[in-house]
Amino acid sequence: MTINYTRQRVFLRALGAVLALFACVSMVTAWVLGRSAPTSGGLHDATVSVAPAETVVEASEEAESSRITLTVSNESPSSVRLKEIVSHCGCTVPELPGKTVLDPGESTTIVVKVTPPSVGERRTSVDIHTASPNQLVLYANFLLKGRPLEVPYVVRSPDALPIRGTDLGKMSAVAEFECLELAGTAPWATGADIDDDQIGASRVGFDERPGVTDETVRRTYRFEVRPSSAVRGERRVAFLRLRTTSAAEPPLKPVAVDIALLTPVMAVPERVYLQLSSVEAENKFRIGFIVRDGFQPLEVSVEAVDDPWLQMATSERRGRDSGFAAELSGRILCAPPPDETGGRSVKRVLRVRTNHPDWGRIDIPLFIRLPPEPQARASEADGG
Repeated sequence: MTINYTRQRVFLRALGAVLALFACVSMVTAWVLGRSAPTSGGLHDATVSVAPAETVVEASEEAESSRITLTVSNESPSSVRLKEIVSHCGCTVPELPGKTVLDPGESTTIVVKVTPPSVGERRTSVDIHTASPNQLVLYANFLLKGRPLEVPYVVRSPDALPIRGTDLGKMSAVAEFECLELAGTAPWATGADIDDDQIGASRVGFDERPGVTDETVRRTYRFEVRPSSAVRGERRVAFLRLRTTSAAEPPLKPVAVDIALLTPVMAVPERVYLQLSSVEAENKFRIGFIVRDGFQPLEVSVEAVDDPWLQMATSERRGRDSGFAAELSGRILCAPPPDETGGRSVKRVLRVRTNHPDWGRIDIPLFIRLPPEPQARASEADGG
């Protein structure tokens, strides 16, 4: 009996210890869960919504734009902050909301100015970024509808066609139009018309490739525009229109043909200044000039006149202007001559030579500030 009683006491003590340990674990778990649970005013359980979620806006003849009101609502017991409103194109322009922090049950409005395209359809959205981790971004989708596009139609055309030069006989430019047409039909574009008898347009290129569906093809038409020798004046503007097999003109703005007869000109600086920091260093210089002329190729060189102590090294970079746009960049390796003292300015000459008949040689004054003499630099350092 004594042995059984002892065993019972040991068993009861062990059971009590286990129950006590279980109670402690339960209390600790409840405390941890209580700290991680959301409280009133937090952002953990916050959800927000926007209405309408999708809007269809059609083009109107009465007005180019419409004003759509979006309502953002806070449907949770916690506060929500609106951080940012993002639009992906100029066709949807949102205004600032009335409120940026929504308390539980509150809502605010965002007015969006919507401009549909003139033709075709476009999908876009206004994105509302919130501080809620459950729903970081709200999307208000828009389907913008313009006038329906009926095949065939023009997909791409030039905005303008500038023609520049000094010789009318060599002046021309190419206008390129890309059209979407029905497969198996004759080419839609038959030519190009210009409202100026002194400017002609002729087709110089055509190619075809698959369209967006099996029933369509993409055709590209190229027209060379060339003024006649009868054109007078330095500036002339005309308008080019695509001629098609349709009875009505295609819904396309006419292309402005801007012709400018240029006078040859070379622009060089009146003088060049150089500050030599050291007699041993390479001292760079740069001369810019423009030659608008039909003369090709243009060869340019620069040399220092009667100055063996100036060793020139130049290189030419030619731009893509309607004639020539060149910039000479180079460097001077120099050692001051014995009769020159440091710290003063000397005048020399840079001679620009070209193979152009009108500008064979151009002399540019070169003013050089010599570096201080070593003794002067040492005295300045000691004084400092």
